[in-house]
Amino acid sequence: MIYISGIFSLIVQIIVGFIDYWAINIKTSEKDQLLKDLLKVELFVQTIEFIFYVWLIYYFSKVSGNITPFRYLDWFITTPLMLITLSAFLSYDGTKETRLTEFLSSNTASIVKIVILNATMLAFGLIGELGYLSAFTSTALGFIPLIINFKDIKEKFLKSSEDKTKNLVFYWFVFFWSLYGVFALMSYTVKNTGYNILDIFAKNFFGIFLAYTVWSRSKVEYI
Repeated sequence: MIYISGIFSLIVQIIVGFIDYWAINIKTSEKDQLLKDLLKVELFVQTIEFIFYVWLIYYFSKVSGNITPFRYLDWFITTPLMLITLSAFLSYDGTKETRLTEFLSSNTASIVKIVILNATMLAFGLIGELGYLSAFTSTALGFIPLIINFKDIKEKFLKSSEDKTKNLVFYWFVFFWSLYGVFALMSYTVKNTGYNILDIFAKNFFGIFLAYTVWSRSKVEYI
C-alpha cells in the first residue's frame, strides 16, 4: 500500500505541477501578482515533494528499516514555506499591488515565529520516529507548537470571520495537518500510506486552489 499510494501521489503531483506552471503564466493585473508569487513558492514545494517521492518509489524496496524519518528532509523544507504562503494568502485583499517580498519584510517577526514553531513541531515528530520518545508523547508535544502556530496565524492574518473562502482554506490546513499527528500513532504501513494520501490534500490542494484563483480573477479582470 505504501508503494501504490506513493505512485498515485506522484501522478497527482505531476498533474498539479503542470496546472500551477500554466497558472503562473496567465496574464493578471498588478494587484494579483502576490497570488502568482505564492504559486511559484508552491511549485517549488511540489518540486521538493516530487523529488522525495521519486526517491521513495525508486528506493522503497531497497531501503531496509523505517523510511518515515526520511520524510522530514522534505517536511523541514516544505512545511514552513506552506505556512508562509498560507499567511500571505490570508493577508491578501486583492485591492492593491503587493508582492511576497513586501509581505515578508513587513511581517518578519511573525514569519520567524512561524518557522521556529514549525521546526519545533517537526523536531518532536522526528525524535519520536528515531525512538527517543514514544509515538504518543512525541505527537502530543508536537501538537503544542502546531496549535500555537495556527492560533497566531489566525489572529494575525485572518482578520475577518466573514470571509468564507479564507476561513475554509485556513481550516482545511488545520484539519489535514492535524491528521498527520493522528496517522503518526498508527502502524508503520497505515501511517506511511496515510502520509502519502495526506500530502495530496495538504500540499497539492493549495496549489490547485491558487491556480484556480488566479485563473478566475484573470477572467473577471480581462472580460
